[in-house]
This record gives sequence, structure tokens and C-alpha cells, in this order.
Amino acid sequence: MKLAAQMAAQLPARAEKMLNAALQHRIDALYRQGLSDSAVERQVRAFEAAIRAELWRIVLLPPSPHDAA
Repeated sequence: MKLAAQMAAQLPARAEKMLNAALQHRIDALYRQGLSDSAVERQVRAFEAAIRAELWRIVLLPPSPHDAA
């Protein structure tokens, strides 16, 4: 949620760079843990999908009253 909120506050090109950097960081960390290529790919795809879904939620939905709290 934090990364998606940071991305929403940026220009699209800068937001994509932020996402790519976060994805590469995640890839490196997963390989250090000894995961296989296919496991890393699945994890990174799921991570990217979650970030993009949250970004769309931020962009498309108005803030709810409890978000301000």
C-alpha cells in the first residue's frame, strides 16, 4: 500500500521507475533466499499485480472517511 501511494503521487514515468526498482529489489531478495526461477517469477508477478491493483484503487476510488483517521 505504501509503494502504491508513493507511486500515485508521482508522474507516470517516475512511478514506473519506482515500481521497476522495487521489483528488482524483490527479485534479488528472492534469489538470495534460494528460490527457483519459476518461484521468483510467480512471486514477482503476484507482487506487481498487488501493487498495481492498489494503485488503481487509490486512483479510481474516492477516499473513505476512515482513510483520514
